[in-house]
Amino acid sequence: MKKKIGLLAFVCFFVFGLIFVGVLTTQEAAAGLPRNGTYTFFPRPQAHRGGVDTNLYLHKIVVRSGYFSMFFTGSPVGSGGDGNYHGIWNNQRLTNLDNPSQGWEAVNRGEDDDAGGTGGFFLTFQGVVGTRFSLTGNDNPPTTFDEIILGEPDR
Repeated sequence: MKKKIGLLAFVCFFVFGLIFVGVLTTQEAAAGLPRNGTYTFFPRPQAHRGGVDTNLYLHKIVVRSGYFSMFFTGSPVGSGGDGNYHGIWNNQRLTNLDNPSQGWEAVNRGEDDDAGGTGGFFLTFQGVVGTRFSLTGNDNPPTTFDEIILGEPDR
């Protein structure tokens, strides 16, 4: 009887340990992913070009189903049109500042007249991980957002 109880205790401990390790591994893998939701910025981060501030502001980021959409406007508050978007419209790189070897190119872009309400535009990336980013265009000098930090989503 003691052998059966000891064996049963060992089996339970072993199975529980495997489940516990599996849960930790899954949580650790998901830890780098931004949470689904809307991240609104105030004050809005402002881009610069060649070290000079430009009229391009990050209004919000929407994370949903593996997509990471950034909405821009030309005004620090309210709606402000497209702003100085030319430097990041066609060619840009979103970089994970905690792991600079990770970077993404936009998979979609468009006008924001209906999508976000600021009258600006959006860029969508796929498979983004991390919570600290920079966004850089390939114009000369490049249009850049030096550091974008995701906190907790608004909703």
